[in-house]
Amino acid sequence: MKVLVIFAVLSLVIFSNCSAETDEDFFGEESFEADDIIPFIAKEQVRKDKENCIGKHHECTDDRDNCCKGKLFRYQCQCFKVIDGKKETKRCACVTPLHYKMAEMAVSVFKKMFKN
Repeated sequence: MKVLVIFAVLSLVIFSNCSAETDEDFFGEESFEADDIIPFIAKEQVRKDKENCIGKHHECTDDRDNCCKGKLFRYQCQCFKVIDGKKETKRCACVTPLHYKMAEMAVSVFKKMFKN
């Protein structure tokens, strides 16, 4: 029964992650012109390079889509409001969301259960 519950939670998290990334990729660029295609392709080629991505807990304010990949999932850029004196600024960092942490924990428990 435990295995079934863990598998169901893991499947649900993976499915929701896949559908969220698909919607984000599909609806991200509403207008796309022919002049934009070459910079777009060059940008995507850079993103595939692991050395040029933004690591965990590093700032991603200017480049929100370039976070590195963690153990199972890609980190997500999460923004926070920082108040310095009386000035409020928006700062972003690459972090692992809570549901990704839960999925990674479920996978590790699942592996430990079937390792023996």
